[in-house]
Amino acid sequence: MYKAGRGSAVIHAHPDYCSALSCLRQPIPAFHYMVAAFGGSQIPCAPYATFGTVALAERVVATLEGFTACLMANHGMVCVAETLSKALAKTIKLEMLARQFCFAKAAGHIELLDEAEMRTVRQRYQKYGKAALEAY
Repeated sequence: MYKAGRGSAVIHAHPDYCSALSCLRQPIPAFHYMVAAFGGSQIPCAPYATFGTVALAERVVATLEGFTACLMANHGMVCVAETLSKALAKTIKLEMLARQFCFAKAAGHIELLDEAEMRTVRQRYQKYGKAALEAY
């Protein structure tokens, strides 16, 4: 069952780049530090299930554990947040990252950020926008 503590606003959509990447059935890796804004060192992809089914809902909920967004295999994406405006902002950011990842992938080899750097970024995101720059 979905845990409301992760956010009470949910957006599901089929934006072009997220939907294209969902067909790879792979997470979006740590190619950019902003991936950390979604809770981890990747943006996961939920396993495929037929649209509109309980199986799809269960797979998405399980994939979202610890994350605020995921791709949905061969389908689209989902973002969760405390408010609808925050969920929309996450949706826009996710599509931007998906587009940038496609561009980078088409250009050649991508140098991924390592787990240590992603931990540092996640820690900094906890204070992002809440403290003076000197506090960093």
